Amino acid sequence: EKALEYFASLEAEDQTVAARLRQSKALYQIGDVYFELGQFGAARESFQLSLNQARRLAAENPSDLDRLFELSQAEFWVAFAAWYGGDLLVAETHFQLYHDTAWTLHQREPENPDWIMEVFWADNNLGSLAFRNRKYEEARAYFEDAIARIDPLIDQGSSPERRLEKSATLSWLGSTHYRLGDLQLSRQAFERALAMELDPADATHQEERAFQLGKLARVEWYLGERDSALACALEGVRIAERLHRSDPASMERLYAYAIQRFYALSFSSGAVGTDQYSELIELIRTLLSTDSPPTEWYSLAAQAAATGANQKDPAAISWGNELLDSNATYEALLNGEQHHLLELATAITQHDPSRDQRTRSLMEDTADVFQQSADFGLALPLLRAYHLFGEQDRAREIMNLMTGKGWRHPELDSLIEWRPGKTGASE
Repeated sequence: EKALEYFASLEAEDQTVAARLRQSKALYQIGDVYFELGQFGAARESFQLSLNQARRLAAENPSDLDRLFELSQAEFWVAFAAWYGGDLLVAETHFQLYHDTAWTLHQREPENPDWIMEVFWADNNLGSLAFRNRKYEEARAYFEDAIARIDPLIDQGSSPERRLEKSATLSWLGSTHYRLGDLQLSRQAFERALAMELDPADATHQEERAFQLGKLARVEWYLGERDSALACALEGVRIAERLHRSDPASMERLYAYAIQRFYALSFSSGAVGTDQYSELIELIRTLLSTDSPPTEWYSLAAQAAATGANQKDPAAISWGNELLDSNATYEALLNGEQHHLLELATAITQHDPSRDQRTRSLMEDTADVFQQSADFGLALPLLRAYHLFGEQDRAREIMNLMTGKGWRHPELDSLIEWRPGKTGASE
């Protein structure tokens, strides 16, 4: 805050170029600190100030590589904040500008490993955005291109940071294959990511490792490998809990811990105990109490409440009703993450038939998205909803798609046992 006050007091003409470049960098670093604390409004303001400064400097001398580099970083942070806030159009604009600037740096000095890495990161960003927009083939191409760019640099000397970057991209590739319905390729990508040697003393490295374990656990569960799924999830919890305790003020670390706790509870089959849902709910409530929580946090809340409601946990059912009555939840999830909203609505409607009409409408909207995108992340939520409302033919169609791709989710057997009429909500 003192730095921001100091920068506000300065006149541009009284500063050297080097000082102005340092100011641009300091502003996006300050934004990153605000971001970790969950103060997203302050973070966005700081990122925008950094971008304004970087653009002025680059416009004054477009051939200066240092200025172009700081511009690329400032574009990235504005894009990142927009992405996290769910404004994908703004995110796409600035991620593309970041890519364009990174490519200019690479063209100026093609052998410079720093500029190769900038293009690598830019590919990753555009791949992540394509993933969010359900353009999974496009996302896969970006991630594979990014891996091809970093591989020669790792061959030249595998620094821990570069191993981390490749590992994280492999994780994104694993998630992309999962959404395309190919669990075997997804498993292979996550296993390759986990095989990369990361720094056990670096918190960022270990946070990435925890996320990878949780995602592999989900794939193993969908393949019917229950023991392997739970083992991966519990290892992810151990890592994330240690990181959270070392930095309790970081909302990002809290999110990492909460989502690993969710995975472990989901895959426990009673081994962990549903009484821990109340504690998990409190962790997620803390996340949602921050300024403008990102979509991912609402997604976690919806999934956790739905899983608990399906296990007839009273605290989860009560919380699920609360989330469904929240405009903030609907606004956050309706565009892009509505499958988690459908998952929650279906789970709660089993206990509260008065929600039938809204859940049916959400089911039809999600079915339209599935037909357009073939996003297998939507398959199980749709199958549960069809089962709830007795839509047997539509459910069998989804079931055949899933089993045809080798999906062996433990829940599938129970969802194919049909009874006449509507099931679930009347019980």
